[in-house]
Amino acid sequence: MDMEEDNQAVDLGPIATIDKLRKLNVGTLVPLPQLVAVGYESSEKILVLENITGFSFPCGVGLYDFCTTEITCRPASELRITISIIPRPNADEQVKRQLLDFKHELPDVDGMNVVHIFKKAEVVMGIRMSEPDNMGNGRSAVSQDILKIEICGPQQDILTVINIPDISRTAKPGITSDSDIALVNDMAKSYMNDRRTTILAIAPSNVEFATPEILKLTETADPSGARTMVILTKPDLATLASRWEMFNVILGKEKERDLKLGYHIVKNR
Repeated sequence: MDMEEDNQAVDLGPIATIDKLRKLNVGTLVPLPQLVAVGYESSEKILVLENITGFSFPCGVGLYDFCTTEITCRPASELRITISIIPRPNADEQVKRQLLDFKHELPDVDGMNVVHIFKKAEVVMGIRMSEPDNMGNGRSAVSQDILKIEICGPQQDILTVINIPDISRTAKPGITSDSDIALVNDMAKSYMNDRRTTILAIAPSNVEFATPEILKLTETADPSGARTMVILTKPDLATLASRWEMFNVILGKEKERDLKLGYHIVKNR
């Protein structure tokens, strides 16, 4: 039984149609419902996504920091993981074919196999994750292609989460440039501004809670607060003053913003 037949067996209905439209990049033309995770560096965003999806991102492979990652969870009779690439809309036909040909299936989450596939994806997408070589390799540190991870299995819920690369404040010499940071910021704003997007804003508690920068970005994209959920991480590292302020927000005694989906605290392992 192939993946499409398996999905039909559990009657995904319009969800399967939305998946097909997203693979065809229709989302760049027509708003599609989606859950998008955004956050600055050191927000533990990847750990939050691991808890939500059950997919363990391999340590030491930061590919998901340099491209958008779409994690799709679907119920199925057997566990199966498929990793593929959705080409950026402006890719030329030759590059597009190479990206679409990239597809790997795994029977389970084997760390070494996932690392190997991620490294292959890095090459295919033309991502430079280290300093340029002596030959003047001009590959970008950020890609607009989407790394798609589809997880099907008996224990999976129906869920699609899109992870935007961590937003950086400053360039990393030899790795990222100011133009890379601008590109990531534009990508994040593009997703957040989409009226069908639910924003999962992830912020660490060990910074001044009153003015986390991620909340400023979400307020611009979602002024009414109808589409934004805030996840606060690292509560154990917050200062005493920040903890009281954080608790008051969670309990509704005072709010930086009135969010329909609320504020939540997560302590990752």
